[in-house]
Amino acid sequence: MFDAVAGCPLMESTEEVRSIPPWQIC
Repeated sequence: MFDAVAGCPLMESTEEVRSIPPWQIC
């Protein structure tokens, strides 16, 4: 799932990403 978003540096934060979807963090 996060692999699709390779333009988000926040991807590294697993705990934060788990609570919020990748498309919302971007």
